[in-house]
Amino acid sequence: MNTLNIPEFTVRPDSSSCYSIITGGSFMRRVSFHLLLLVIFLLPAGQVLAGPRPDVKNDQVVFSFPETATFTATLSSTSEITSVILEYGNEQQTCGEVIAKAFPLFAPASSVDVEWTWDMRQSGSLPPGASIWWRWRYTDASGAEFVSDKRTATWLDDIHNWQTVSGSGLRLHYYGKDAAFAQAMLEAGIEGLRRNREQTGLLADGVVDIYIYPNYTDMQDAVLYEPSWTGGQAYSDFNIVIMGLSDFDEEWNRKTVIHELTHVLVGAFTFSCIGTLPGWIEEGLAMFSEGGLDPGMQSMLDQSIRTDSLISL
Repeated sequence: MNTLNIPEFTVRPDSSSCYSIITGGSFMRRVSFHLLLLVIFLLPAGQVLAGPRPDVKNDQVVFSFPETATFTATLSSTSEITSVILEYGNEQQTCGEVIAKAFPLFAPASSVDVEWTWDMRQSGSLPPGASIWWRWRYTDASGAEFVSDKRTATWLDDIHNWQTVSGSGLRLHYYGKDAAFAQAMLEAGIEGLRRNREQTGLLADGVVDIYIYPNYTDMQDAVLYEPSWTGGQAYSDFNIVIMGLSDFDEEWNRKTVIHELTHVLVGAFTFSCIGTLPGWIEEGLAMFSEGGLDPGMQSMLDQSIRTDSLISL
């Protein structure tokens, strides 16, 4: 029997409760294609075609950084709105699609004002510069479901005059310092990329954002529950580095940019859903990328070699 050689199709519901046809690279027999067409024709028309257009106004998020993000909107329909869900999340490397859902309280009506607050003190803090997204999904008494357009915002304070310089796949954000300083720190980051590329073959997975705070206190205030001794932090699943500056050690500042940037590269390269890289390997690679040891650490290493007291791997 002759068969039709056509690409494979998959029918699945998408985010707006419509159905999408996705083409693949393999082939299937004619009977499969006939079954597919039968499934499509049996679907309700409202699921094949685009859903009703949502009527959403004043759709926004207000930050009380670094503690809360409050989402608000006015939702309307021709019938009484009976259900409202806020779908939200943040952009980061994960093992699968993650969609959080919140259920704001409201009184059913044809037009409702809704509000819900994401409390970072309960969920855990996002790094400065993380991209937050959200959308509203609501249903009215007629059974019609509406989904608003997806919106995004950058999780960052608005009390500082942030400036940005970019180059070679890095974006460096700063305030309280001049442009010459920012350029020097950006060049340190670019040097870190070069060293990792040439020494270990590590490459950045997309643009890396580096947020430079003029002191340790400002940096620690920007992230909840960070220990007081933290001077820099890498978030490899976000492609973000944050660090506070030393007022008296420019070499430390330069090395910290390279060190934390290496953590981002290593984390992205070794990302896995079943395990993590041993800390001594990751920290060792970050230290190696900084360059030579400072005199104090070199002295400790030399002493350990002389006394045969190096820690075994």
